[in-house]
Amino acid sequence: MGRKRGDEDTDEVVRDRPTHDEKTEDSRRAQVLSRALVAMRPVEWPFLGVDEIVVEALRIYAGIPKGRNIALQRQLRRVQVLILTEDLDALEAAMGAAGKGHTERQDQALALERERVRIVEGGKEAEAAFVDAHPGTDRQRLRQLAGHARKAKGEAAAKRANRKLMDLLREAAGLA
Repeated sequence: MGRKRGDEDTDEVVRDRPTHDEKTEDSRRAQVLSRALVAMRPVEWPFLGVDEIVVEALRIYAGIPKGRNIALQRQLRRVQVLILTEDLDALEAAMGAAGKGHTERQDQALALERERVRIVEGGKEAEAAFVDAHPGTDRQRLRQLAGHARKAKGEAAAKRANRKLMDLLREAAGLA
């Protein structure tokens, strides 16, 4: 609200709106955060505690072809505006934790990667242990993909086989 002329006897200034400097600082923070968000992997976005509309705006940004610079800039500005409605401190903390590998999802992904290695190296016993831990797993598909990963010749074939096996493990664990 501020002071009015003739209110010299009132020493307090009541502010119900942020100052110009505070708005500018929030805008800059939103700009930095939005650029960091679009640089992150899309699977991490839903776990940052932001509204679904922000996640959807990020997905739209990711879907724009790289040569469409004006469209990318426009969508990035939209993300910045949407981020201004969020708690910027909480978002920074969540992004910092995600960047350091401290999110629950990343811990689960690392555990699944160790499980994948165990299945490829351990054979049928490791496959059975995974199926016991995750009863909804398609046993035949797991056995087939694990066999492909063991027998893959060449770097490209091994990568493809391990990626398909990892996708199945993620799906079975509910992380897909």
